[in-house]
Amino acid sequence: MALADLSDPEAVRHAIAEFEESGRDAFLKKYGFAPAKEYFVVFENKQYDSKAVAGVAHLYQHGVLLKADAFSGGDSTVANRLERLGFRVTRPVSLPDWSIDELMLALDLYLRTRGRISYSPTTKVVTDLSTELRSLRVFPATIRARPRFRNPLGVALKLHNFSSIDPSRQSRGMDHGGPATRRSGQTGPSGRTSWRTRWPSYGSKVRPTMPRQTPAKRRSTRLRRGASCSESTVATNGTASWSPRRGQQSSGRPVASPARSATSTHRRPTASRA
Repeated sequence: MALADLSDPEAVRHAIAEFEESGRDAFLKKYGFAPAKEYFVVFENKQYDSKAVAGVAHLYQHGVLLKADAFSGGDSTVANRLERLGFRVTRPVSLPDWSIDELMLALDLYLRTRGRISYSPTTKVVTDLSTELRSLRVFPATIRARPRFRNPLGVALKLHNFSSIDPSRQSRGMDHGGPATRRSGQTGPSGRTSWRTRWPSYGSKVRPTMPRQTPAKRRSTRLRRGASCSESTVATNGTASWSPRRGQQSSGRPVASPARSATSTHRRPTASRA
């Protein structure tokens, strides 16, 4: 039996009624569920732990209780199932991207401790940084009060993101740190501080992404750098040959200008006189 077998909205209502009658703490303790943090079923303007309600609703419909470890996919899967049955479920609001100040604090910790400690949510320096980030007034208090906002797990993941772009590390770390994380490895808050000052090998291993040029742009660049196309060669052979800038040495001799070469070195054939 699985969560997909839950198809009766009335079974969900029975589970909510028992939840209301028993109280939250007694209901969760009876069926072995931990309190929900962000996913709640909303019924008659009241909120109920979504996973516990779904598990007990499955008991009402099929006679088998779905325990907390029986839900594959987590709380979002439970929310999707309950929403298909016509119930509203609160979902966590997306957290804001890391500000440059937060990234610099995390980067400073990473550069001071990389290779010496393991970045775990239970590591003291990680939990201390989490507490400091949650106290910064970069974002409103309502956002900083969310359980997932810069919690130790999120801070540990960010440190692993830095490891993925660290050229001195052999391992790849955990990517997907976002554009802001990658930019923090290039410039600091003032736009002048670079990781090159602390990572000597940064420039040799991590190259900035250059914009791609169109064929016309590449040809224009070559012309600006001194290349010239011999018009006379085009006229005689139908192909363009590139030669150095006028006056530069080539094979020990200066190259004649296109106008001069058209009259001297590449003379057009003329009709023979009678």
